[in-house]
Amino acid sequence: MLNRGRLFMAEPKRPLSVDYAQHKHLKENPLCSISGIQDHCQAHHIVDYYACVMIGRPKLAEYSKNFITLTEGMLDLHLLFGHFGDFKSINLDIITNLFIYKQMVIDLKTNEAIKLNQKWKGCSLYRIKPVQEWDSTYAQWFESEVELIFPKGIEG
Repeated sequence: MLNRGRLFMAEPKRPLSVDYAQHKHLKENPLCSISGIQDHCQAHHIVDYYACVMIGRPKLAEYSKNFITLTEGMLDLHLLFGHFGDFKSINLDIITNLFIYKQMVIDLKTNEAIKLNQKWKGCSLYRIKPVQEWDSTYAQWFESEVELIFPKGIEG
């Protein structure tokens, strides 16, 4: 159910249960899903908490399959592939495109080389707008895209 109210004036406070779910994911999945590196890893939300709230599915932010482990070390794969270079953005296709991203890391090896790569530039053109910029039409489209990945009710 879409939250058709006004967009957030201030971001709602994230419940501790979301932090706990992230911590649990990272403990169970300590290696970066793209590089295999264990250093400086984050449990990255595929659909972040604020987007989950916006589409009326806050429990999705705690769902184990809504996380992927990404490193923020020398290679900042969290920023590069989790957000396509903009922390306010979302990459819904991160799981689908893991093989492509892994190959980019093997071939290119640096943040700078990845950002100059035409495949990365092409992928980043399709980044999701920040939640603060959504209108109701965009939010409905986003909700339908999320539904394809995480059908309603899957999060329990």
